[in-house]
Amino acid sequence: MPGSDAASCTRPARPVEIASAHPFGRPACAARPPGSLRWPIIVVSLLSVHLLLMVLVAAIAARDRSFAVVPNYYRNAVEWDRHQAQRRASQRLGWKIAIEPSERIDPLGRRAITFTLTDSQNRPVRAEFLDVSYFHHAHASETSKATLRATAPGRFDTTLPLRYAGFWQFDIKTSVQGQTFTASITQYLNTQTTAQRRDTTG
Repeated sequence: MPGSDAASCTRPARPVEIASAHPFGRPACAARPPGSLRWPIIVVSLLSVHLLLMVLVAAIAARDRSFAVVPNYYRNAVEWDRHQAQRRASQRLGWKIAIEPSERIDPLGRRAITFTLTDSQNRPVRAEFLDVSYFHHAHASETSKATLRATAPGRFDTTLPLRYAGFWQFDIKTSVQGQTFTASITQYLNTQTTAQRRDTTG
């Protein structure tokens, strides 16, 4: 029939299905464009290098004796105002601490050392005990502490392990009749001469 011929001519063609290599008949995925993995690889590489550097720094800090973790650092930071008040109180006392190390060092690295505590009139301060914390600047992780008993009014004689030449840090604390005195002293030591570099009360 003519009508049927016209209808058959205008009927849209059925879509042609393209065979797929996928086992379930879905279209195969298109190949990734070149360079699509470049940025993920760059990001992963940067993170890996950063992690490696952090591990390296941690290993160096753990092995190098010139590195040290400050004990009670957070507590000291919180109590900063109290430390400053103590420093000002020590300055008002006018007391002074002098350190006289021997030039001789024994085979164990120890040397005789004398601490002398005097007031603003250069009179001995009759403290019974002196707390000393000390370390060499190049070996900050080797901090030592000692509590010294007075051998004479204002005088504290002892022997301490001070084998290294160079700058040493001494932190001093004592109390007399309710008055607390603190001082921080950096002093250079060697086997020939000693020269005090800086004396900071508090």
